[in-house]
Amino acid sequence: MPIQPIQYELGWVIMGDLTSQRFKSHRRSCMNNLIGILMRFCREQIALMCDVERMFHQFRVSPEYLDYLRFIWFDSQGQPAVYRMRVHIFGSKSSPACSTYGLRYLADSSHDVDDPDSVTAAKFIQTDFYVDDSLTSVETADEASKLITNREICMSGNICLHKFMSISSEVMEQDSSQ
Repeated sequence: MPIQPIQYELGWVIMGDLTSQRFKSHRRSCMNNLIGILMRFCREQIALMCDVERMFHQFRVSPEYLDYLRFIWFDSQGQPAVYRMRVHIFGSKSSPACSTYGLRYLADSSHDVDDPDSVTAAKFIQTDFYVDDSLTSVETADEASKLITNREICMSGNICLHKFMSISSEVMEQDSSQ
């Protein structure tokens, strides 16, 4: 089965065979190059950073892989009970790649190709994120403000970008006024 993110009301599930040749051949390109992100971060005048709220919890684990995230917890009587995580967790080796794949899929499938601001926002999501953190730089404060306000792509997938930071006080004032 091809790898396919499926959106639910409270998040996403990455469905498919993660051991397939197609996934293995793209596994290295799932993550953006951190050095490239840092170099682009220093290129322009206005630096901008943000975070994806609860990144790993936005993406559910496919039902056939739930047993890989089993854990034992003791109930109030001291008896062990086996539970399975339904979302990706911090510390799991697969969580960053699965979550990044889902975020990129959202950017690919949700942007409006006729709207230049939407295309810019999609490119921002695809190239300037390292797991759940984004670092980018733009030429003007107006461009940075447009990136902050144009959150429709992420909102369409119930993903919240937050903790925006910038070296420009003008950008931060515009963000706090919204």
